[in-house]
Amino acid sequence: MKFKKILLPLDGSPLAEQAMAPAIRMAVDMSAEIVLLHVVVPLDIDLVLPEASLPQATKEAERYLAAISARFAPAGVNMTTAVVVDFNTATAVINCAKENDVDLIVMSSHGRSGLTRWRYGSVTARLLRQATCPVLVIPDQTDNEPFAFRRILLPLDGSDMAAQALEPAVALAQALSAELVLLRAAPLPFMVEELMTPERRIEQIEAEVCAKALAYLEQIKASLTAEHNLPVKTAAIIGSAADVIIDYANEHDVDLIVMNSHGRSGILLWTYGSVTEKVILGTDRATMVVRRKSPAFLRKHWT
Repeated sequence: MKFKKILLPLDGSPLAEQAMAPAIRMAVDMSAEIVLLHVVVPLDIDLVLPEASLPQATKEAERYLAAISARFAPAGVNMTTAVVVDFNTATAVINCAKENDVDLIVMSSHGRSGLTRWRYGSVTARLLRQATCPVLVIPDQTDNEPFAFRRILLPLDGSDMAAQALEPAVALAQALSAELVLLRAAPLPFMVEELMTPERRIEQIEAEVCAKALAYLEQIKASLTAEHNLPVKTAAIIGSAADVIIDYANEHDVDLIVMNSHGRSGILLWTYGSVTEKVILGTDRATMVVRRKSPAFLRKHWT
C-alpha cells in the first residue's frame, strides 16, 4: 500500500495548520501529492446577500491556500488547492476525498476555535466513521521539535478486521524508517476476575494468556521481518484494550497509533464509540484510523 494523494483540510487557523508538517514529511518520504482544502460554510447573511459575501469568502480562501502552498513550496511537494462551499464541513471533506482519489486524510485535532471546534467534534467524528480512506489525526504540538514518526504502535486483537490496519502501518513504517510495535491487550476470562479465584491461579492464567497473545504477535512479526525487513517489536499486556493502548503509547514514546475502526466483535467492540474512540479521546499521540473493508473485500483478499 502506498499513499499517493493526501488531503489536508484547513480552516484558516494556526492550530489546524499544525498538521502541515507531518503531512509534508509523509508526502516527501512517500512521493505523495497534497491537496489543500478549505470549506467555506455559508452564514445566515450569506443566504441574504450571496452575490456579495460568498464570492468574497471564496476568494479569501483561495488566497489563503495559495499562501500556505507558497510557504511550504521549498519542501518540493506537489500541492494543489480546492475551495468548496458547503453547509457541512465533514460532507465536503468526504466528497473531496472521493472525487480526488485521496488515499489519506490528515487533519489537526484542533481547529479555529481550539477545543470546541475540531477536538474530536462533529467534523472529526464523521470523518472517522464515514471516510472511505484512513484518517490521521494530529494532536496539538506544544513544543517546537520537528514532528517525526519514529515509533508506530499497531494494536491487534486477533481478528481479521483489526489486522486490516497492518498494511497501512507497514507502509508508513517502511517509508518513514520507523519502528513498528505490535501490541495485544489480553483481557482475562470473566471468572478469573472473581474474588474467589486464588492469586497463584490468577498469575498462572495471566501467564498463559500473555504467552498465547505473544505467540500470535510473534508469528506476524516473523512474516513482516522476512517480507519487509522491518524492525518490529511485540508486547502483550493484561488489561482492557483502550487503557493498555493509551498507557503503552505514553510509557514507550509512541509517535503514532494505527487502528482499525472495527475489531474482534465487529461493530460492537472496536467501532468508533468504543475502543477506538476511547483511545483517540484519551491519548495525546497522533492516531490513524483505518476504516474496515467490506465483507466482499475480505472474501476476495483474505480467503
